[in-house]
Amino acid sequence: AFHSGTGHPSEVALACSWNINIAQLMGESIGKEGAARGITGWYAPGINIHRNPYGGRNFEYYSEDPLISGMMAGYTSQGLAKYGVYAYAKHFALNEQEKNREELYCWASEQAIREIYAKGFEHYVNLGGIGIMTAFNKVGSYWAGGSKPLLTGLLREEWGFHGVVVTDYVYSSTMGANIGL
Repeated sequence: AFHSGTGHPSEVALACSWNINIAQLMGESIGKEGAARGITGWYAPGINIHRNPYGGRNFEYYSEDPLISGMMAGYTSQGLAKYGVYAYAKHFALNEQEKNREELYCWASEQAIREIYAKGFEHYVNLGGIGIMTAFNKVGSYWAGGSKPLLTGLLREEWGFHGVVVTDYVYSSTMGANIGL
């Protein structure tokens, strides 16, 4: 079920502060409210990088910089966790549009993915983030939510992530659970 609650600044506004203490306080505020309402998971924050000015979810992604994105997300998730609410940082990885996301093929070199587009998620994991939400799009020619190199190789084996990975939603034949295995 979807819940509405107190309004908080968007990730973009929070990132403009460059203040990890404010990020943690915002996480605590959302965590307190979630705990009071019996909510244990928050499908946020959005860590994707602003790849272009027309990105359909840019309002919920922090920045074009992976360091500020990862730090803000990590400290926000720490604030949430104090109250038993866990963040599912999204959309792992390279989500850059809203319409027809499941049909989007995102191309980037491995170096660009590691140094820019996945780096914010790595910072989030290093700061204790334990929830990840996958993306609808493809990274190269594979659905991000079924990509073994992305979810097992990079996230779990290289970064040591031991948390929960959830899909954003599955409603397309191109997003099967056995893809990429």
